[in-house]
Amino acid sequence: MTRPFATLALAAAVLALAVLASQTRLARLANLRVPDDGPPAVYVQNATGDPSKCLVADRAAVTTRRSEPTLAGTSWKCSWPTGADGALAALSGKQPARLFVPFEQVDDPIHPWLYEAVREVAREAGVYVDGGVRDPDAQPLPPPLDASRALVLPRARWVQLWVDRQFRGLFLELRLPGKRFADARALGRVEFLAATGETLLCWNRKLEHACTVYTFWVAEGMWPDPAWRDDTAWLASLLEGVTPLRTFALAERAEPALLPWPLPLSLRRTLGAADDRRWSDPRFAAWAPPEDAAPSRALRDALSALDVASRLGELEAILSAHCAVRGCDAAAAQARLAASRSLAALQALQAEPESAVAPGEGG
Repeated sequence: MTRPFATLALAAAVLALAVLASQTRLARLANLRVPDDGPPAVYVQNATGDPSKCLVADRAAVTTRRSEPTLAGTSWKCSWPTGADGALAALSGKQPARLFVPFEQVDDPIHPWLYEAVREVAREAGVYVDGGVRDPDAQPLPPPLDASRALVLPRARWVQLWVDRQFRGLFLELRLPGKRFADARALGRVEFLAATGETLLCWNRKLEHACTVYTFWVAEGMWPDPAWRDDTAWLASLLEGVTPLRTFALAERAEPALLPWPLPLSLRRTLGAADDRRWSDPRFAAWAPPEDAAPSRALRDALSALDVASRLGELEAILSAHCAVRGCDAAAAQARLAASRSLAALQALQAEPESAVAPGEGG
């Protein structure tokens, strides 16, 4: 009688182990199906024996033998500032920094579409947009650059991130402004400022905590005021109530230029920040965007032509694979898309009659 019970117990144990194994991250990766279409893919390959060095490139460039000691291409310094489940920061002496932020840490997943439209409209208007790296299909702007019209709007797009040939999920890629393509006389040194209420945190181009430019201008008795534009102010207004963080780029020119950088994420949560790096001033609260901000006619036209259904389909398709890897709730992730404040604003704008013009709107 003991043998059947022993056999039954052994079978139950094997079944329990099989169920547990199917729920492990390794099993989820083995059974994962990533859609062929959707956001572009970015591949990161860590160097053998040195996890701080990596290659950030396309699939062909990272398809090398695992035994090769060196990387075939520009070497980057890669780190996960807040842990392996957070953002990936890639730094290079030759290229602008690149930051990859996971879907869960982006407050409004639809906002990057609007952000990219603002960049393109500004570029077509002849406004210098420093996106960290030139788009290969974009026509170069004729010199001299107009410093007074320059924007600091790094490129932001959704990508599929692969690390060491393994799918890591859906990430928002930011290419920060870099000295290689920036006109030094137009922008000079740039720091990124994030103001929450009366407190401020700063980072430099290398994503290090630094307030050098800010403290220089304050010591000189010059207080930087944000140079809001219609489109950037409207973008920032969509984030009110979503995130209390207001992010800016402070350029060191003949006088301080506080250039709004509306991002749907918290730099402090993404990069981490030591409490002793805070600055406090009640005037930070005055950096809010104008309450009557509205998109320009050019931006309205660009957003009206956006294929929202197709783009939503791409994100929805990749989110299933994203949550399978990262262990998140796919249904909750889908719900975040539908609840996006930017999506509601975009749909309302596309529903307007073509003749509709915002009060006081310029061309």
